Amino acid sequence: MLCHICMASALTVKPDRSNRNRRDTPSIAIAMGGEFHDAESWSGRFRDDLREAEQEVMIASPGLSAARVEAFLHDALPALQRGVRVYVTTLAPEVYPEQVRAKIRESMEKLRQAGIAVRAGTALHTHAAVFDGKLAWYGNLNLLSSAKPEDDMMRVESEEIAAELLAGEKAQEKKEVSGEERHVQTVSEESKD
Repeated sequence: MLCHICMASALTVKPDRSNRNRRDTPSIAIAMGGEFHDAESWSGRFRDDLREAEQEVMIASPGLSAARVEAFLHDALPALQRGVRVYVTTLAPEVYPEQVRAKIRESMEKLRQAGIAVRAGTALHTHAAVFDGKLAWYGNLNLLSSAKPEDDMMRVESEEIAAELLAGEKAQEKKEVSGEERHVQTVSEESKD
């Protein structure tokens, strides 16, 4: 089960979805002064956070889909025009089956053309976003890909949690650059458009 200690520390513990009581997660989010969002309720609140971003947005989304990337670009454009720096970390095209790699590359290029810094790695398991170093989204929902009905996210205003997520992303990038983490996992086709 997720707990406050898990969220406040390295955020690497994931809930056991096989026997998880879904009612616990919203209570945890609320106890932390945050919100719980499922696959249907997250996008409006996330869009609001993009509109209110002032300096920087970091998104870790292992998956990409053309439809979600287009929707995100539409929502992120005003922030980009205000000078907000946007960073996306996702899985590299070579991790995907051959038949979807071109679509993934195209989505990554669209993000880059919009002025978004994109980092692609071979081992990304984090589903998160950080706004201005003080607002964190964390869960199992791919923010730039298709959401499954069972996916969910917690939204918490916490500089400490935001800093942990950012530190985790920097550590992952360092591992990949140094060659410590080179395994390649294949992303299933069913999670893509």
